[in-house]
Amino acid sequence: MKKNYGIDDYNDFNVLKTPWLLLLITIYLAKYPLLLMIPYIPRVDIGHLETFFSQNITIYNLLSSIPAILLLLVMAVKRKPKAGERARWIWQHGKILLLVSVAIEISTIFISILIGFFKLNEVVLIFIYLDFVILFFLLKSQYIVDLFNSFPD
Repeated sequence: MKKNYGIDDYNDFNVLKTPWLLLLITIYLAKYPLLLMIPYIPRVDIGHLETFFSQNITIYNLLSSIPAILLLLVMAVKRKPKAGERARWIWQHGKILLLVSVAIEISTIFISILIGFFKLNEVVLIFIYLDFVILFFLLKSQYIVDLFNSFPD
């Protein structure tokens, strides 16, 4: 791991802190199960959301969220010295899990457009744009490489 980070970049366990951007990216990639919970929130009018869900969420989209959800769980509660081997394995493969999540989502969107399941609308274009920005960030960031190579002992 590169050692050219400032003291503020490390947490109490002397490993790199998870940046807010990565947390937001992970939540974004885990969005489909989270979106499905919206109708169960009291006082939410789901009239327009029902159309959105039926047009934009498939089982394949839900599958694309699984790697991000695994990482989100480790990020939230398990990145501690006494974490088990599964948590360590998930963390060490975090970048790959996020890339797989993005790849499945992009593939699902393009296949769904090609077979006519999705229509190319503003929401789909925003998802595609964000996915490519995330893909670029994950592939280019040295901090992300160093972050996933560090786990508290």
